[in-house]
Amino acid sequence: MRRSRERGAVMVEFALIVPLLLLLVLGLIEYGYRYSRSSVLNNAAFVAARDYSIHKDAAAAQAAGRAADNRMPSGAAFAGFSCPPGGNVTVTITSTENSPTGLFPGGDTFVVNAKGVARCED
Repeated sequence: MRRSRERGAVMVEFALIVPLLLLLVLGLIEYGYRYSRSSVLNNAAFVAARDYSIHKDAAAAQAAGRAADNRMPSGAAFAGFSCPPGGNVTVTITSTENSPTGLFPGGDTFVVNAKGVARCED
C-alpha cells in the first residue's frame, strides 16, 4: 500500500518538473541560436566593411558579406557604404531570422542588427 502512494508522489513530482526542464532546454536552444546568428552576421558585416574599404565597390562588398554567411536570408539589408579619407567604414546588416522554437518573444521570427567597422584604405 505504501509503495503505490510513493509511486504516485513520484509521478506528480515528475509532472511538475518536466515543463520547467523543457522550458529551460528550449530557452537554451533559442538563446544559443540567436547568439550564433548575431555573431555570424557581425562577422559578415566586418567582411563587407573590409572589402569595401579596400575596393570601394558596394556591390562586391555586399557579395563578400553574403559569402561570409551562407545562411543569410535573401532579404537581409546592407547599409553604410561610405569611406571618408582617413576614416572608417561602418557597414550594418539588418536581417529577419527564423526562430528555432517560436515559443519566446517575437514569435516565429526575430531581427538581428549586425555592425562591422574597418579602417578605410587610401
